Amino acid sequence: MKVKLVMIGAIVFVASTIFTTCLTFISGVNGYVSQYYSGHQTADLFFNTADPQKAKTILDSCTDTDYVSAYKQYQGYRVSNAVTVNGNSIDPGYLYAFSFQDTKDLPWQMEVLQANGSTTAPPKGDIWISQLFADQYHVKLNDTIQLYPGHSVQLKVAAIVNNALTPSALLGIDYFYLNRDDMTQLGSFRAVNLIAVQAKASVSKTKKHLLSTVDNQVGGILLDKGTLIQSATMLSSIVGGVGLLASVLILISVLFSIAFILKSILKKEYKQLGVLKSLGRTNREVRRIYYLPFLLVNTAAVLVGCGVSVIISNTLIHIILRYIGDYTFSAIAVFVTALCFLALAAIIAVFTILVTRPVNKIIPAEAFRNTNTAAVDSKLTVVKSSSSAFAMAINDMFKYSHVSLLLVIVFCISFYLTFLFFNINYSVSRINENASKWFSTPQSDLVITGNLFSSDGKDEVLQTIQNSSDVKSYIYGDIITGANVGLNKQKYDLKSSNMSITVMNDFNSQFQFSILAGHNPEHVDEVAVGNNILRDTGLHVGDRISLLFNNQEHDMKIVGSYITLLNNGYNIKILHDTLSKYDVPANETAICVRLKNTADFDRVKQSILQTYPGVSVNAALPDISNTVSTVSDIVTPVTLILIVAILFFSLLNVVMITIITNTDQRKNFGIMKALGFSSGYIMARNLARIAVLSAAGLVFAFLFNAFFSAKLFAFALGGVDGFLNSIAGTLILSGAIIASILAAGFFSGLSVFSVSPRELFDE
Repeated sequence: MKVKLVMIGAIVFVASTIFTTCLTFISGVNGYVSQYYSGHQTADLFFNTADPQKAKTILDSCTDTDYVSAYKQYQGYRVSNAVTVNGNSIDPGYLYAFSFQDTKDLPWQMEVLQANGSTTAPPKGDIWISQLFADQYHVKLNDTIQLYPGHSVQLKVAAIVNNALTPSALLGIDYFYLNRDDMTQLGSFRAVNLIAVQAKASVSKTKKHLLSTVDNQVGGILLDKGTLIQSATMLSSIVGGVGLLASVLILISVLFSIAFILKSILKKEYKQLGVLKSLGRTNREVRRIYYLPFLLVNTAAVLVGCGVSVIISNTLIHIILRYIGDYTFSAIAVFVTALCFLALAAIIAVFTILVTRPVNKIIPAEAFRNTNTAAVDSKLTVVKSSSSAFAMAINDMFKYSHVSLLLVIVFCISFYLTFLFFNINYSVSRINENASKWFSTPQSDLVITGNLFSSDGKDEVLQTIQNSSDVKSYIYGDIITGANVGLNKQKYDLKSSNMSITVMNDFNSQFQFSILAGHNPEHVDEVAVGNNILRDTGLHVGDRISLLFNNQEHDMKIVGSYITLLNNGYNIKILHDTLSKYDVPANETAICVRLKNTADFDRVKQSILQTYPGVSVNAALPDISNTVSTVSDIVTPVTLILIVAILFFSLLNVVMITIITNTDQRKNFGIMKALGFSSGYIMARNLARIAVLSAAGLVFAFLFNAFFSAKLFAFALGGVDGFLNSIAGTLILSGAIIASILAAGFFSGLSVFSVSPRELFDE
């Protein structure tokens, strides 16, 4: 009885730890982010516009005290495509430079994490960077960053900060902070205005009012708190949500384990139960003898598990919130942990009590006549012509069918969840290879970017690419934020204010642009629209949508829909010729290439860099690569922790069932040895049964993984078909797990070697 209590307590401890960790992880992240952006420490709206006239109009409108309670303007520059770190060129995408006098006066929160000198504002010659930028490009304090606005501006990294405007790599926007004197040297960059607005009325009314003054065209980027919060919590919702599902399945298997142990005890002590009832004990008193120890042990296990989960979830929250605030501890997580303890303890207690109900049906007279005290479920003999260890293991599976079913369920759940998280990690680590499905961007072998596309430089590079014998096909374009192109927001009310436009000269099928329904644009009056925009507007493929080109309204035909994580799913695809038709300037910043032989990547890259030193050559769009590296760094440790916990849970179940089986079968083992069977034979018989049952669980897990994992992953990602199933990795992992299970079964079953036939006479 003591061994069984210890084993079930250990399993309940692991299950409650996993369950509570996942739930507190999600609630802790969401609670901290909501609290971080609450109140007036961070403004409600941020207009980032490159149009000086629109900036002036917005500023004039901010004086309307019916809608705006406060506002601030910051003048800066977009410095993308002209940055080097320690002499190495980088291509960070949407990167802006601003200056300020004091962090305390900023209309958004900023935390100085590391500093070499002032923590109030950057001194002359210094630059402050975000923790996100530091991680993406491996930058440290005192490193050198150079900006090239026609000449070199060399700056020293003096501080690494977190701030409310860059909560996640998924947002795709980052900021440098410079001294005001250094900003005067950046005049040849594209000027931008950042206007932070604190709403007096509701945020939606204030946003609608300010947008109406500029014909709903910001001329850049508009961010609100909702977009920032969504960006900060997306990863935790995905990983934590899948983890919560996993923990529910594990909790179900724990309930099966409790039922198995209690039923095996009741079967074995059937006659003793009859004796107790014949002595006048009531059903409740008899049942309490058996379920009360389990209640005490399980409650203690849940309590310890919840306590451990506080430490684990706090670590995971810190990983997810690496780029927002200066997280230390979440009171919300503690509150949720307390609720989890009460809920789990109650569920397990009620189930434990219900499992002992068969005691009510025991009749003392029948119990005295019953001589079968072994937990045998069936006398069916499947293999009759052989006494080999394997054949007898098959018979044991049917003889002890409840134990077999429990093991298959545990193995199936453990294998499946391990495969799921392993392949989630595999999918995230290879987003670059599957970027077209995640972001609906071109699936390229080689991408050329850089600061040479403003004049004839682009045509020269294109000509070189076109004449290259290594190139299979190429396209060029950009992902823009709607400075001169956008949705007519007077007609459509979107839930997100941050939208982008993907512009390409051709949506060539060789580049595998994702599409859900219809097709990608083929003519100048056609667009493909992201599913989130279609959802908010109520439009469908075949309808017409109103877009603004240079503030002029034009109706375009929706010919396709797709799902993307780009700008939280708010993206539209149009052709380069469409911009030309409506006299919108196109600043193509990327040439995407498919190679005839991908093995030639390094050689082609070096050839391009030697011919055009000002460009960058990568395997994918830099914005996507930067996002991928950061997302992978966050998701990988979370999934690995869950995988280890699930495997530990599985091994605990094997050890528990092996020990309990060997304890209950000591008499049978003694009889077998008296008949001439060796300890090695008995061990082989037990291990063969575990191997067959684990193989059965493995088959079911493979089927579940094949049919459900991709759908579950797509559901967590809002429909993105980004799941990759590593067959080779899954097979290797399966072999390692089965080997671990057999090892656990072997070491926990060593007691069979100490069983002696003489024990039969002692009993």
